[in-house]
Amino acid sequence: MTGTNPAGKALWYIESHYAEPITLEEIADVAGVSRHHLAHAFTAAFGQPAMRHLRSRRLSEAARSLAGGAPDILEVALAASMALTRHSPAPFASSSD
Repeated sequence: MTGTNPAGKALWYIESHYAEPITLEEIADVAGVSRHHLAHAFTAAFGQPAMRHLRSRRLSEAARSLAGGAPDILEVALAASMALTRHSPAPFASSSD
């Protein structure tokens, strides 16, 4: 696991579970802090909010799949945006988080 600080725990969890449906609440629970604390700690450590990092990670994997010759663009897009909730806007929507 990446460090024992909350931001490091959160990053480890995101990197280990990015392909699964996960929420900020779940990430905060794993890190052992409140959502509010995690939001500040993660941004301070990595320069962006945890959920933005999660979306970026999913999009990076989608791009990698497409570059590797994935035959079905729709399938890749759906896999990248799976697990979107009302707390996690669509990956291509502009957001200020």
